[in-house]
Amino acid sequence: MCVARPASMRRVVTPLFVVGLLGGCMVGDDPDEPEDEYNDPGIAADDGKMDAASSVDSVVRATCSTIPVRGLSIQIAEEVRCMSPGLLVSFAETSSVRFSSLAVLPYLSSDTASALTRAASQAGGISVNSGLRSLAQQYLLYRWRELGRCGIRSAAPPGRSNHETGRAVDLGNTSAARSSMLDHGFTNLSFDPVHYDHLASPDLRDVGVEAFQRLWNRNHADDTIQEDGIYGPETASRLARAPSGGFARSACAETNP
Repeated sequence: MCVARPASMRRVVTPLFVVGLLGGCMVGDDPDEPEDEYNDPGIAADDGKMDAASSVDSVVRATCSTIPVRGLSIQIAEEVRCMSPGLLVSFAETSSVRFSSLAVLPYLSSDTASALTRAASQAGGISVNSGLRSLAQQYLLYRWRELGRCGIRSAAPPGRSNHETGRAVDLGNTSAARSSMLDHGFTNLSFDPVHYDHLASPDLRDVGVEAFQRLWNRNHADDTIQEDGIYGPETASRLARAPSGGFARSACAETNP
């Protein structure tokens, strides 16, 4: 049986916690929510004016691309890596693994990245449309769905998407790669044939939420929030106000001036 971690245990991902996640348990035992496939269209010429200081919420009505929050998204991923070294890895494109756009964050759970690399070699190449999705990216998709924008018909709330686990990928060439993906431990969703989950890898959703909370607190000593890995109203309001390009003090900032 899977159980949710108490808030007091959510600050560090311990080896014991990882063991508890390896069976594909959902955070808090909540079921995964079905989502539309999302292929980022990139920044269009008629999109609203944005810069790195623009808030995450201001991006919602300015574009249908998650690229403007890439800076903050990378900071969140790097904070996860600081919190729990070895669980989330950065990986680059290779001759067999290609990213479809700049919106693809180059991070996955360590075991997921290894399995994907092996599957890509067997398949003769894999195109990744989406991998890890940050809390900031999921915020945009969820708000677009609420507002009826960008063709998003279904999106999980921030903190609940499969893509925030670090063990999910959407492929651009699913027909050619499906057999190889299944051979290397991925499961495929019947209602979303481009989507694959590596359920033997740990679920990092609440760790990603806590990573944002830590970043916010590091940059707002006079407006701190609880670092509990739970996406609630306090975290939502800070995420909406966060700079899309990232904070001044970034991951592992204890070593920053």
